[in-house]
Amino acid sequence: MKRNLPIPARRGSSLIDVVAATVLTAAVLVPSSRVLRETIRSSERLQARQEMLLQCQSLLESELQSTAQGGRLQTKRGRLRTDAGDFRYELTASDRAVWGGQPGRLIAVSSLVWEDVNRNNRHDAQELHVSLYCKTQTP
Repeated sequence: MKRNLPIPARRGSSLIDVVAATVLTAAVLVPSSRVLRETIRSSERLQARQEMLLQCQSLLESELQSTAQGGRLQTKRGRLRTDAGDFRYELTASDRAVWGGQPGRLIAVSSLVWEDVNRNNRHDAQELHVSLYCKTQTP
């Protein structure tokens, strides 16, 4: 007479289980890491744009105030170092008609902030930039 012996419980994973789990994990992680990488890049670009807009607005307001007080018509260029990166700027205050002003009556003030990727100190069309424009009465 044969006795039915109890089957011992499995305590570990077989090699097939480990291989299947590895394949499934790789199939999920690779696309997830790509999405995560793109999300980080988008976040960095957004942060740079927000910082450029903030700096551009600040520069424009400062130039408007100084132009309203002194009536100086000038062009200024410079560099801005922020947490989001190094940027260049150009401020122009002019009463010439080409800029949108009227001599002796109206001053056009423009502010341009850009990320100078090629470091040539000039704004190129492909470089990320923000530009704001305003007009004020001649003092």
